[in-house]
Order: sequence, then structure tokens, then C-alpha cells
Amino acid sequence: MIDITHLMKYNQYLRHAYFDALKVLPWDELVKDKDASFGSLRNIFLHCIAVFDFANRLIQEGENTFTRINYEDYNTVEKIQQYMESVESKLNIYLSRITADELTRKITRKYRSGATTTSTVEDYLFHFFQEETHHRGEFIALLWQMNVTPPHVGWIQYIHQQTG
Repeated sequence: MIDITHLMKYNQYLRHAYFDALKVLPWDELVKDKDASFGSLRNIFLHCIAVFDFANRLIQEGENTFTRINYEDYNTVEKIQQYMESVESKLNIYLSRITADELTRKITRKYRSGATTTSTVEDYLFHFFQEETHHRGEFIALLWQMNVTPPHVGWIQYIHQQTG
């Protein structure tokens, strides 16, 4: 049976595959505005990390504020990698201790508009997983437009790599 923790590990694996593909691009190409959801490849990638940073704070600390990052602060691939590893480290520790009861715990999220939603931890984790999947589609399209082959590791290929 597949659970959300398996999907989160797969998501992290893919994030690293895409980071490896992006970090070899010329910096000017990485920060060039591509008229995409967050402009450049760097900004889209950082947005994905920021979403998981928010997930950590929402689920583990009950913090409801999505903090927008200043993309310009991440002016090297090393800074992007440090941010990614910091966020992943916190999430991985949490996921390593997660229980079935924790997955069913209810969280209420308050939006800037004042609206609220209440869902389970598992639903929020799946939401954040799907958020990054959405942006990975952007990466694929943008890399193709640049004549760069995006990394592709489908679920079946991934689970076979994990099981040997």
C-alpha cells in the first residue's frame, strides 16, 4: 500500500533530479524571466521549496502565514541548495516519526482573505505534494523549450530503484 510518506520521498527524489538538471544551466538562463508562474526557473524552484517550508510550519507548528521569500537573496545555486536541504531536513525528521494518528490530525489553515479550511495532515501533505507536481510540469515544458531533456523518473522506475 502506498502512503503519503512514500510519495513525499519520491517527491524529494524528483526535486533533487530537477535541481541537478537546473544547476548546470548558465546562471543567466536560470534567472531569465520565462513568463511562467513565478517567472524564472530559479523562482519556480524556490517557490516549491518555500511551499514545503510552509508545510513544515503549518503542520508542525500551527503557523498559518505563508512567508514569501525574496528570490534575489538566492543568487547562487549553493544558496538554493542550502535552503532546499534545510527545509527537507526538517520535513524528513517529521516524516520519520509520523504515525497513523498524526496523519488523521486536523489542521485549520487561515488564508489572507480570512477564509479557513480544515483538513487532515495527510490531506495537506498530499496537497503540497501535488503543488510541486504541478510546477514540475512547468519545468518539463520550459526545459523542452530550451532543448534540454528534463529528468524523467516515473513512479514505477523509482520504486524499482528503491527495491533493488
